[in-house]
Amino acid sequence: MIELAHRESAGAHIVLFWFQAESRLTVFVVGSCEEDSFQLDAGPSSALEVFYHPYAYAALHNGSRSQALNPTGAREAGAFDRV
Repeated sequence: MIELAHRESAGAHIVLFWFQAESRLTVFVVGSCEEDSFQLDAGPSSALEVFYHPYAYAALHNGSRSQALNPTGAREAGAFDRV
């Protein structure tokens, strides 16, 4: 797994990871509480859009803001390292 990008916005940490073995891109949003944390899979052509606009992307594509954050996957990916 490779961290491709990281940023902070309004107290949330947003991280884009590439999981090489699965050829998967995932954006983790780690907020100040569990309800504000979620993850989104992203396609290669939309990964940066998802990274820069995760809340809008989640609302448009999931009907709600969040896909529950998988704490184990997020921890293994290092998404909590900066929190």
